[in-house]
Amino acid sequence: MTERARRLRDFWDYLPAFRAIAEAEHLPTAARAIGLSPPALSRTLRLLEDQLGHPLFDRVGRALRLNAAGRELMVAVRGAMRTLDDGVARALGTGPRGALLVTADAETRWLLGPWLARLAVDAPAIVAREVPRAPELGAALRTGDLDAALVIGACRAEGVRSERLADVAWRIFRRGKAGDGFVTSPHEPWPATRARAVVAIVADAPTAAAACGPATRAFVPEPVGRAAGLTACSPILGRTPVYLVSREPVAVHAATEAALAAARAIANRK
Repeated sequence: MTERARRLRDFWDYLPAFRAIAEAEHLPTAARAIGLSPPALSRTLRLLEDQLGHPLFDRVGRALRLNAAGRELMVAVRGAMRTLDDGVARALGTGPRGALLVTADAETRWLLGPWLARLAVDAPAIVAREVPRAPELGAALRTGDLDAALVIGACRAEGVRSERLADVAWRIFRRGKAGDGFVTSPHEPWPATRARAVVAIVADAPTAAAACGPATRAFVPEPVGRAAGLTACSPILGRTPVYLVSREPVAVHAATEAALAAARAIANRK
């Protein structure tokens, strides 16, 4: 047995309990999740910290908060468990499986539905769930609180891969004979030299397209305007780059790779 194997053997059995505590941040809740009593779980945590020679949590009242060392171990544990699960799936001849957490910017959410629908066809054993966009996107990806995101612009955080998925064209659209006002949404690439009268700025592009009426036009991504049944009434006035971001490395994580492949397929279809 190698030195590494002996070192890992000493605390390998404690890692599921550590992850449960780290995710619940509360001993009784974590104990219920993995079927142990709170005293037994507390003892397991103490044994792990004694074995490592370093505390992994800060005690804040009744809550347990990961400290810097605990966060680093949590990143490794989540990645190792996912890699091991993928290995078991390959050994049994099954496809990608497991849970996947995804998010999108307001201006890319129109891609989210088709992406998840494609993923459900390509990898039905993966359960994908949308979560709110974290303020610190890179940190959420690195710690495993998020697996992949569709965003405007690249994420430059360490340990994160940004893949330019598509350059989305924006046009002016109308419904019937619209007036001179515009309904639009954030992060638009409107030309600085072109004047306009903005009636409303709404949260996302599909809402802007839906709000296009007899008195207004909409400035939205071309796929959004077409999907809303609107008529384009301008050339392309700008483009926004949509990025698919995920943490590194992802090559051994079958569920994430399946999600990335589905997103690429949707982008290529647009």
